[in-house]
Amino acid sequence: MEFGLTLMGRAIGYLPYLVYALHGMAERGLGKGRVRFVLAGVSALESTGIRHAIFDEVTQRLEERPELVSDLSQLIDDRLDQLPASGSDDPLKIRFITPLRIKVRGDLQPQANFELLVRNLLRRISMLMIVHGDQPLDLDFKGLLEFARSVEARSSALRWWDWGRYSARQETVMKLGGFVGEAEFAGDRLQDFLPLIVAGELLRIGSATSFGLGRYELCFGGNRACQ
Repeated sequence: MEFGLTLMGRAIGYLPYLVYALHGMAERGLGKGRVRFVLAGVSALESTGIRHAIFDEVTQRLEERPELVSDLSQLIDDRLDQLPASGSDDPLKIRFITPLRIKVRGDLQPQANFELLVRNLLRRISMLMIVHGDQPLDLDFKGLLEFARSVEARSSALRWWDWGRYSARQETVMKLGGFVGEAEFAGDRLQDFLPLIVAGELLRIGSATSFGLGRYELCFGGNRACQ
């Protein structure tokens, strides 16, 4: 089994405790049958896709490497460099990989227009910067939302997916549904939103992101497949 964790801000300093907790989980076992396992290794993943081993089973030592901790702005720049070249009029396709849960006045939305996506991205990133950043997010929120309203959905293939998880605390199965699939947007100045949308790729949006929900990927240009 292989899985990933995204640590932000002050949480990065808790990496040794997370590794220790995984050791305890391995000894206690997973699932109803308490299946035991071995923590075989831990790697730090660069935005370029390169993995750096920082822990292995043999040495039982965690190598903390501060140089592998990346600033969000650098991660965004690296991701933008990976995207194919596009023109200002090229459509933007977003593939929602795990259920995206967005509420409006307490109601879960079966899909989202571009403005709603931008609004939730601004909210999430600004809150994270208040908690973990050095300064508040300095953007023209009102202006961005006005431009976002002019972006239209050219095509949409979204569907609802009920994802369930068992809550040991509540002793019941909880459903955390949201929409998945693809949507393509077109409009003026889409390029201006790219850094914001790329940040959402890295940070996820919507509720229950700590469970891996709200993950998506993007690409520009006609029928190009998302990378």
